[in-house]
Amino acid sequence: MTVLEMTRGDTTTFDVTLTDGAGDPLDLTDLDLTFTASHADLVITKVIGDGITVTDLSGGLASVELVPDDTADVEERMVLAWDLQVTDGVDVFTPLSGRLEISMDVTP
Repeated sequence: MTVLEMTRGDTTTFDVTLTDGAGDPLDLTDLDLTFTASHADLVITKVIGDGITVTDLSGGLASVELVPDDTADVEERMVLAWDLQVTDGVDVFTPLSGRLEISMDVTP
């Protein structure tokens, strides 16, 4: 489980490394990635081309960017469960998951 932290209203990028069952880099060619962070009051979803950027196809590297609009409605500190799901169109697996902790900003 990985804990990600951010401040409400910020632009935040999380780098992720995806590996196969043997621990080798996962070749991301022709794979779909979906990042979802959820709480009873908020769901954030990112996909390749809309918040997820693959930075090294054969090396299994990608980044997930959250933008101010994703957390604009957060009114108090919040902890969301998150995961990163990978699919090849047939098989689905979830190699990464954890908690996303959103703290409140002080500056208006």
